[in-house]
Amino acid sequence: MATSWRNISYSPVIKLLAILLALSGALLACYSMLQAEHLQLAFEPESYSESLAKKVMMSRASNAVVQIAEQLHNEEFITSGQSSAALLQDENSLSNRLQRELQELSDHYESYIEAAESNGSTDEVNRLTAERDSKLEARKTEVEKEWQRNREDLIALDLSVYRSLREFLDEPNSYLYYAPITGGDTLQNIGAIADLDAYFAALPAHAKCKLADGGTAYIGMTAEKYAVLADGFRQDRALGVTAFYQVLAGAGLFLLGLGYIMFSAGRHPESNEVQLHWVDGLYLDVGAAILLGVAYFYFILMMQLLPSYWQLPVTPTLVLGVTATVLVVLLGLLYASTLAKRIKRGELFRHTLCFAVLNWAFASVKRFWRNSVRPFIQAGPLAIRLSGLSLAYGLANVIAICGLGSPLGIGLWLVTNAAMLLFVSRKVSMLQLITAGAERVRSGELGYRIPLDGNKELATLAQSVNNIADGLSKAVEREVKAERMKAELITNVSHDLRTPLTSLITYIDLLKQEGLTSEHASGYLDILDQKTQRLKTLTEGLIEAAKAASGNMTVRVEQLDVGALLTQGLGELAEQIEASGLDFRVSCPETKLYVQADGRLLWRVLENLLQNILKYALPGSRVYVVVTEQAEQVVLTLKNISAEPLNIEPSELLERFKRGDESRHGEGSGLGLSIAKSLTELQNGSFDIEIDGDLFKNTVVLPRAKQEQGDVA
Repeated sequence: MATSWRNISYSPVIKLLAILLALSGALLACYSMLQAEHLQLAFEPESYSESLAKKVMMSRASNAVVQIAEQLHNEEFITSGQSSAALLQDENSLSNRLQRELQELSDHYESYIEAAESNGSTDEVNRLTAERDSKLEARKTEVEKEWQRNREDLIALDLSVYRSLREFLDEPNSYLYYAPITGGDTLQNIGAIADLDAYFAALPAHAKCKLADGGTAYIGMTAEKYAVLADGFRQDRALGVTAFYQVLAGAGLFLLGLGYIMFSAGRHPESNEVQLHWVDGLYLDVGAAILLGVAYFYFILMMQLLPSYWQLPVTPTLVLGVTATVLVVLLGLLYASTLAKRIKRGELFRHTLCFAVLNWAFASVKRFWRNSVRPFIQAGPLAIRLSGLSLAYGLANVIAICGLGSPLGIGLWLVTNAAMLLFVSRKVSMLQLITAGAERVRSGELGYRIPLDGNKELATLAQSVNNIADGLSKAVEREVKAERMKAELITNVSHDLRTPLTSLITYIDLLKQEGLTSEHASGYLDILDQKTQRLKTLTEGLIEAAKAASGNMTVRVEQLDVGALLTQGLGELAEQIEASGLDFRVSCPETKLYVQADGRLLWRVLENLLQNILKYALPGSRVYVVVTEQAEQVVLTLKNISAEPLNIEPSELLERFKRGDESRHGEGSGLGLSIAKSLTELQNGSFDIEIDGDLFKNTVVLPRAKQEQGDVA
């Protein structure tokens, strides 16, 4: 059922339908936005009397009446130049500029005229004076013409405004108004009315304004004009409401398609993994910037198309708008799909250019710190000495160069550079000595040691090379020892396996010769059984040792009482202990000690150690078994006297098939201690042996478990 639902939900056909749904919604919303001049009316009150449109019309009429009454008055007033405050400002500005220019021109000629007078040149004085006066007069004429042109332009502008306002107010059956004009005249089109307040209050729309000189202006709208505007408002508002609902429907369809596209982004019917395409490699913040830029230009384009929709031919405008909308919507859906994929993969912030730049910067700083700053800081005194030496050398050279003109400067320069050359040559010689020593060690001369001088840093480097040589020498010794022990292991295994096999072959041949009815056949069969069991024991021990060493064993950790396990083990081996003649001395604390271990494996360890003691301990000697606690650990120690001299390293006894009796005449396999060590380590413990003359000591350390309440012996 879930697979069927996934096949349907993530089907490419459904995704295509979602894209078409989003496109349809966006186109419907954009088409409805073309009704922008009516769309805003959807938010207006239904009654025209309470609408903003009515207030705008009355405000326009009131402003027209007030402007005529306070400023423009009539055409004669405008023509006289009294209506424009800008005209007066322009006249004052031109007058001030003219005075300044005339003064500058007079000052310019004044110096020349004074020079001519001092020279007694009357003709020159007259010529300069006439030239000055001519230029002054010409400049006055130019300014007066400029002022006249400006005056005519301002008067023409005021006349144009006045006539436009009167045309608006005097439209037939539109507005009624009354306003006193300064100087006693009146601006009105209602005739003689005794009660202005009552007259205008009876109109369907009216307004009253205070004028600057204290008078009152009345403005009203005729019933015919009001009816026409109210009817047009109702029709336009109906169109606006329809367009508003279309916008909501288009937005809903777009969001529905967008939601499904983001839900199914990256999903495939045959896989639960979020799949990416090459376009998803674009950083999210870069994609957002591109999308915002495209949306900005799309907005500008639509603002240009909205007013031209009612003026230009419908087909080109519609095609351009639809094409732009489809492209922007597809780009937005593509970005939304990429965004959804990154969110599902938990990469919303990681897959951005900002994160990549910050990550690169952090990695660069970290790399610079690791490779440059930290080594310099860790160098400690060396860094301080090198820095101080570099600064001192540079400072000395600067001082010497500045004083090269004197013998003292030349001498300082020579001494400084000679000292630096001597210092560097000594360090280079030591470095060459270290390099040569490292090469001798590399070539196999592991006993060579580089001599150390008094320089701390280079001496440390030389000591490090010497330590490497020591390590290599020890590694070679360990490898030689390992090869020797490997050869011994092969020899011991061959001997221990060949001995019972030889016996088996020999007694089988005897049985073949004498037959099963021979009087010796029963003895031969007993020996064959004994050697077969011996071979079986060796094989099982070898397999167990291999498993224990590789860790390929199941460990079931539980709480075990060490004292109880030891008592049980000694009890099971009581007959062998009694037959051996050994005197076992056991020491356990009165309080029970619990360890975290596997009971089966721990018993195998204990059995191997006890069997090892029974085989190799000196007959009639004492065996000490001690259980102690140390912090969070329990220590089991077994000590005995060896029957044979122990001329062997303790670590070698832990190797497989390694035995204390080099003659290998006993029944031991040489696997017991190796198995015990591996099994102990599998239980998170440690195993160790010590040899002191003929004293042989085994130590088993296991993690201690929390003691149960009331468990006291």
